[in-house]
Amino acid sequence: MINPRSVTFGCFVFFGRVSPAPNSGEYYGSCVYYTVPPPKKGHWWVDPTRLEFPKPKGKPCCEGPQCDEIRKCTFFKNSKCFSHLCYVMIDGVQVRNLQ
Repeated sequence: MINPRSVTFGCFVFFGRVSPAPNSGEYYGSCVYYTVPPPKKGHWWVDPTRLEFPKPKGKPCCEGPQCDEIRKCTFFKNSKCFSHLCYVMIDGVQVRNLQ
């Protein structure tokens, strides 16, 4: 469960069929989220368009033509970089599925 007031969240899922066998298919999913900082003291509501988000620690995910390559991402532990995004891989998901 995600609290929309504290987290910016979005997902993309692609459903496709790889083999010609009936009733078979696979999907690829990607979710991105960012935690919203708490409001300043004395403010009961903060305009989300005026929030100043802290910069993430680590090196940029990729630069220039290297963005088409799968690389190690330093923002999160055990994550991979692809298409300007940092993916945290779950058990059983292979990095090759990002291409």
